[in-house]
Parts: sequence; C-alpha cells; structure tokens
Amino acid sequence: PKQAVDYLDAINSEWVGWHFDIGNVGRYSPAEEWIPVIGKRILKLHFKEFNTRVMKESGDPRKGFGSALLEGTNAWPAIMAALDKIGY
Repeated sequence: PKQAVDYLDAINSEWVGWHFDIGNVGRYSPAEEWIPVIGKRILKLHFKEFNTRVMKESGDPRKGFGSALLEGTNAWPAIMAALDKIGY
C-alpha cells in the first residue's frame, strides 16, 4: 500500500485516485491493512472475494479467486470497519 500512496502522491492530482480492488490485494496482504494507508485516495471499490487457503494449497496465486463472495478468507467486518473509518 505504501507504493500506491507514493505513486499517487507523485502524480499529485485531485483528479487521480485509486480504484481499490479488495480481492486482488488479498494475494499480498489483507485488504483491511491497505485501506487505512491509501485512505481518502480510494475513489472506487471493486468487491471481490479471495481465498488465501486455496492459493497456498495450490501454490498458484490465481486459484484464490474462485470463491464466491463471503466464502473466501476476506475479513469483511474488518474491511467494512476500515472503510467506515476513512469515511468511504
């Protein structure tokens, strides 16, 4: 998330923000850890599930995207709380 902030700060535009994909960041770290860092720079959200267990068991990061919403490993209560905290 720090690289995302650095990138947006380098652009330094009120017209450019982050389209935050909740499922995609799950491959790297939990979405609820990204949200407070990127903060108000998040302009749009893409809600998608991710399953880190499937990813780790298969050894293939692409396999984590096969779960239906609420059936993966995203911590939705924590994600929603983080979004509330930044005023999204």
